[in-house]
Amino acid sequence: MKYLIPIIITVVAFLEASLRLGANDGANDFIAPVLAAADNGNATAQALVGTMYYYGYGLNQDYKKALFWYKLAAEFGEVSAQATLGRMYYLGHAVRQDLVQAHKWYDIASINGHEDAGSYRHRVSEKMSHDQIIEAQELAASWIYKFKN
Repeated sequence: MKYLIPIIITVVAFLEASLRLGANDGANDFIAPVLAAADNGNATAQALVGTMYYYGYGLNQDYKKALFWYKLAAEFGEVSAQATLGRMYYLGHAVRQDLVQAHKWYDIASINGHEDAGSYRHRVSEKMSHDQIIEAQELAASWIYKFKN
């Protein structure tokens, strides 16, 4: 999971350079195997496809498709996808803004080792009631129990 960030940076650089040079076929040659790996359950590829849709790198920006791929990746333990789900719920990208869900996903990502998720969770919690925080923690614990067992 630590390796997802360098992979994304490489992909972004490759895709941006390819698109600037007008080499759409080269970008498609790269995207097809990534999509195939994602379809076959590779969590890193799923998170990468989510990122490509989220930011519009190589694929048309589409928050709903990004949400779909991030949720799949999150279920397989992809920490960056879990943190990005927190961001999507916090900002209301493809979903209704939901601080409880944002806190839940940041909590899950933090527990699973995402370096920044704890501070993001703290920022979200400053806008929540005590009852909302408890609800988010219970949802996170339930999710972790479901997907870790």
